Amino acid sequence: MGGEIVNASEPLIVRWNSSNISSTDILGIELRNYWDKLAALNNDQSRYTSIFLKDIKADSNEWTLTLSQNPTIASLLSNGITFTYAKIGIFTRNPYFGTFDLSDTPFGIVSSTTTPSITVLSPNGGETWQIGQSKKISWSMENIPSTAVLYLSLVSGPTPIDLESVNPIGSTNSVDLVLPSGGCFGDVCYPGGILPGNYKISATVYDKPNPGFAISVVPDSSYTQPKIIASDVSDVSFSVVAAVGTKTAPTMTLTANPMTVNSGQSTQLSWTSTNATSCVPTSNIGYWGVSVGGSTTGPIYTTTTFTVVCSSPGGSTSKSVTVTVTSTPSITVLSPNGGETWTLGTTRTITWSSNNIPSNHLITNIELVNSSGGRYSVLDTTPNDGSESAFLPFFIPQGIYWLEIMTALNGQAIVDKSDGPITVIGAISTASAQSVSQMASALEAGRQALLGLLKLLNR
Repeated sequence: MGGEIVNASEPLIVRWNSSNISSTDILGIELRNYWDKLAALNNDQSRYTSIFLKDIKADSNEWTLTLSQNPTIASLLSNGITFTYAKIGIFTRNPYFGTFDLSDTPFGIVSSTTTPSITVLSPNGGETWQIGQSKKISWSMENIPSTAVLYLSLVSGPTPIDLESVNPIGSTNSVDLVLPSGGCFGDVCYPGGILPGNYKISATVYDKPNPGFAISVVPDSSYTQPKIIASDVSDVSFSVVAAVGTKTAPTMTLTANPMTVNSGQSTQLSWTSTNATSCVPTSNIGYWGVSVGGSTTGPIYTTTTFTVVCSSPGGSTSKSVTVTVTSTPSITVLSPNGGETWTLGTTRTITWSSNNIPSNHLITNIELVNSSGGRYSVLDTTPNDGSESAFLPFFIPQGIYWLEIMTALNGQAIVDKSDGPITVIGAISTASAQSVSQMASALEAGRQALLGLLKLLNR
């Protein structure tokens, strides 16, 4: 149910679907009349009047009522009150309470007499209203009591506000209003002011002043709830723009297509902006080129967040988007990978393997790292070709180390360390080597002399 106009003198047939409800259970049927269109669309629990509540058996999925036969409805209709935003609610009452459903959209109830109505004429779509500028709001009425109260609001935009009340409405069909720089919508206020955007005018007629409206009198203790007689909103949105000379912060969007890629694939970043004098990427700009048109492409290797900032004299706005890389790059030390001995002053070949890292990408550092956190570079910035000769400098202290190979992609470090420790030992000098050789020769000569003496003694 929803969207219909129901004549109160004709039968109102309510139908529903149900499950797990016995035919002996008791259902409650409630007719609600919401105070305005926004309250009805949002099922606002604080802005409706319960017209009647009826208990029925759940032995059928259909119930019929002639509304004009209900004393409450008949009395309201006879006084010119219409039900513009009515909804039917159905809920379980016995043996348990809780299951509840409402009409998807509101419907109207009218009597056989002419229904009161109000129609927004201007602004009704396509116009531009500048903050601080005066504009005529106009409407037409039929069968509206002269004692009724009209409330005008700016709705459907980023900062809705209540604008004006006409109390009583009499025969007035227009007002000239200056669009304020700030305001409230009921209890919600906007200290930062009205934001430019697309809005509509809401015109709601009550039978008496409504305390829920931001521009209203405070009711006394004898006050009873007001009732909506008629309401309308602009057919199409109109534009609210900043006042002349106002410095407005830009608005923007940022997207990536695709949002998920394999390592090394490209994505395209696109952004749009309004009120911006410049848009500049602020993160990961080393990995993709910026074009003036607001789009960029480039290969990425790790999950990366891109951020763009758009600026204007009124401030700046930033947006970020994260592109997920499904295949993660890695690097693996092959040799020396643990158990080897490396002598100071000597050269050896270091080897490694990698996945999802381009071969022309640079390995940024190859280091020896000890358990105390000491780090000693043995090779800088070599291509990722899997092999490189490295000289072990004399200044590195002797001891136990692990070999670490490091690079980076899109600002993310990619590191691997040898599986086991490597022993670094001191170099043997030339003079020491000569002394050892001379000593070995002397020992050999002594050994030969001793052998000769033993032969003479055995004769």
